[in-house]
Amino acid sequence: MNEAKKLLDIVAERNLTSKISDDLKLPKVGIFWFVDSAIISDTKTVTEADTYGDFKNYGEHYKFWETTVKRLLSKLRNTEYEDYPRGRVVYNYKEKKFIIYIDKKLDKDSYKKEIKNNFNITNYEQAFEFDSHYC
Repeated sequence: MNEAKKLLDIVAERNLTSKISDDLKLPKVGIFWFVDSAIISDTKTVTEADTYGDFKNYGEHYKFWETTVKRLLSKLRNTEYEDYPRGRVVYNYKEKKFIIYIDKKLDKDSYKKEIKNNFNITNYEQAFEFDSHYC
């Protein structure tokens, strides 16, 4: 778990917007995994995220895993981004709602709470959905 914490610290330093959003509790979108019950994520605030149709979105699982996770977490160097349960948080700005796409393995209250806390969306409307892309 110390390696996961180290990764989170490095990502926060790399992305000042993310660090500020944590301090201010600004809502974020992005990608995540659970590795040994610890969340690993790559996020941006909703205002800084990319627009795709009616959604605010950010992140590429494959790219982040290859360029950041595998490099910083030695125990994950010989793994693939699909080896761990993962998901994505997007924001539908027309409906004013966060959609959280998750692997079915993450369909537990403890995981859902951790995702909402990590993305600062506890106090916003949200819906969890399964997507074959993540299962």
